[in-house]
Amino acid sequence: MGAPLAGWGIRYSLFLAIATGLGIVFHRSKIKFKTLFKSQEILLIIFLALVWLSIPLGLGFNSEGSNAIKMVKIVIILLIASHLITDLKRYEMMIWTLIIAGFFLGYEAFMAPNWMFRGGRLNIGLGGSDFSEGNFLGAHFAMLLPFMGAMFLKGGWKSKVICLLPAVFVTNSIILCRSRGIFLAILVGVISAIIFSIRRQRLKILVGIGIAIGGAIFLTDPGFWREWKRLIRILPE
Repeated sequence: MGAPLAGWGIRYSLFLAIATGLGIVFHRSKIKFKTLFKSQEILLIIFLALVWLSIPLGLGFNSEGSNAIKMVKIVIILLIASHLITDLKRYEMMIWTLIIAGFFLGYEAFMAPNWMFRGGRLNIGLGGSDFSEGNFLGAHFAMLLPFMGAMFLKGGWKSKVICLLPAVFVTNSIILCRSRGIFLAILVGVISAIIFSIRRQRLKILVGIGIAIGGAIFLTDPGFWREWKRLIRILPE
């Protein structure tokens, strides 16, 4: 349905973010927050202004402004979140939304056709323009892992069951992306989780990490290990 508009250069998510942001401003009396902008939010807006000022003051008007436009979307989303997600229940609703969306993307990655792979890795055409490259897509999937782990530990058996299936698809997608940087980031995250975890939860976290690593190894394929062998050969150089 959107094919006739594809050549117009319309940024749908940006327009949606702007419309939602304006809705918050116009209907702020109906939303439960004391002030429209807090000090940290004002600093975030100032940072966004500096990003846009970098174009005329440094990069020049002929430079690519897509990153500045993306920062507008990010700032609007953060401001919306800070005004709507004001208690633990709403925060958990946001986490579950991310987990369910990750499950959907993970399933799409599992069913991805051959044309989405480049050089043996899932690297194009999945999840929209922001995820059109394997490293960015892998980073999003890696971000979901600690959320799934937290909800798995916190919730009852129903929450644990709900987290398991998305976790399998998300882990498989990370493996398909073949992003070495993402695996290094996950390694740092695992170490941090062990060091900074609550002592009474540490054993559960260690067991969970061990099971997750075993499952991830089971999901790997020969192409995955060839990529890591190539990295090992490059490192001494």
